[in-house]
Amino acid sequence: MKENDLSYQELYHKLKKQEEFITQLLEILAVTNRKVTELDQRQRRVELHHLYT
Repeated sequence: MKENDLSYQELYHKLKKQEEFITQLLEILAVTNRKVTELDQRQRRVELHHLYT
C-alpha cells in the first residue's frame, strides 16, 4: 500500500464525518423549510384578513 492510500479506518472516519455534516445540513434545511412555511401561512392569513375587512 502506498503512503498516500487511506486505510479502511481513515476512510470510515471520513465517511462518518461526511454523514454527520450532511445530517446537520438536512436539519438546517428542515428548520428553514418549517419557518418559511409558517411565514407563508401567516402572510396568507394577513392577506385574507385585509381582503375581508
